[in-house]
Amino acid sequence: MKSLIFILLAFSSKSLALDSRPQGYERGNGGFLMTCSSQSFLGAGVFSVDHIEATYLHALPAAESLKLLRDEVEVVRYILNKLHTVNPTRAELYTQWLQELLNSREFVKNFAFIPLPDSSTTMIPEYCKQEQAAIFITTPGKSKLRFLFNQNLWEQASTLDRAYLLLHELIYREALLGENNHTNSVAARYLNAWLFHSVEDLNQQDLLELLRSLHFSRGDYNGVTLRLFVRTPSGNLTGLRLAPIIYFPGSSNIRVAPLADSFTVRIGEDIFHRVCNESFINEKFPSFVEFYPSGKIKKMVFQATDGNVPSSYTPGYLKTQCSYKGKNKLEFNENGELTSASSVPESLSDAYLADVD
Repeated sequence: MKSLIFILLAFSSKSLALDSRPQGYERGNGGFLMTCSSQSFLGAGVFSVDHIEATYLHALPAAESLKLLRDEVEVVRYILNKLHTVNPTRAELYTQWLQELLNSREFVKNFAFIPLPDSSTTMIPEYCKQEQAAIFITTPGKSKLRFLFNQNLWEQASTLDRAYLLLHELIYREALLGENNHTNSVAARYLNAWLFHSVEDLNQQDLLELLRSLHFSRGDYNGVTLRLFVRTPSGNLTGLRLAPIIYFPGSSNIRVAPLADSFTVRIGEDIFHRVCNESFINEKFPSFVEFYPSGKIKKMVFQATDGNVPSSYTPGYLKTQCSYKGKNKLEFNENGELTSASSVPESLSDAYLADVD
C-alpha cells in the first residue's frame, strides 16, 4: 500500500505531457518555441521558431517598426492592417480568426504538449530545444476550435516572439484547409517570416507570386480574388497545377487570370458576389477575369466554354457551376462602370489567346 501511495504522489508531483488525442479529438500544430540556455549564441530565453528561421535561415529579420508596438496582439493587427491594402480577403479572414483565437484561447499550466510531427524544422541553434508551444483542438461533436497555449513558455517569450506565434496560428489554419492541404508548417512559417519582414513595403505582385510558390490557392489582385492553383482529384501535391496567369507584354500587370470560386468585389456603386458549388472532377475550370492595362477590370466570365485553348493555358481540373444573377459575362469600361451583363457563352480562347499590342 505504501508503494502504491508513493507511486501516485510521485506521478502527481511532476509536470504531465498533454496529448489531446482521446477518441474523437482532432488537433493541429499551433506553433513551436525554442528554449535556449545561456550557452546559446541567442542567450537564455524562449524564442519563436518562425522568428529564428526568419532571421538566420531566410535573412528576413522583422521590421524595426514592429518592435516599437506594446503587445503581441497590436503587432499582429498592425500587420493585418497593412496586408489589407494588397490582400483584403486574406486580411479580413485572418482578422476574424484572430478574434476567434483571442476569444477561445486557454493557457495551460503544468503540462507539456507532446510535439506534433508536422513542423519539418530544418535548424535548431546549439544549446536550444524545440518545444510545442500551442495546439488547436476540436472537441468531439463540436466544431468550435480551442487554442491551447503552454503558459510557462508564453510568459517567458518576448512580445515579438508571441506575435510570431499568433500569426503562425492564423496562417497555418489556412494552410490546412482542403483547398491547400498542406502536410507541414514549412510554407506557413515562411509566409509568416515574409510578412513580418516586408510589412512596411508590401507589394501586391510579389505577394501573389509568393502565395503561388508556397501553394496557397487564392490571392487578390486589384480587388478580385484569383485562383492561384488547383488540384487534380487525387488532392495531393503531385496533382497540383498552377493556374495560368497571363501578363501584358513587358509588364508586371496581369491581363487575364482564373477567378476564385467565391469572393465579393465592389466596382463603383455595384457589389458582386460569386459563390460556386465545386467538385473535384476531371474537367477544365473555365472561369476568368480580364483586366485593362491600367489594372481595372475589363471582363468577368463565370462559366466559359473551353474553346481551343492549349492544355498549358487551361486553369486546371476544378469544375464549377455559378453565375451572377443568372448572367454569365460582365463587361466594364475603363472607368469601372458595368456596361453589359449577358448569358452569352464565352470561350476561354477569346481571353487567353487574344492578340495584345
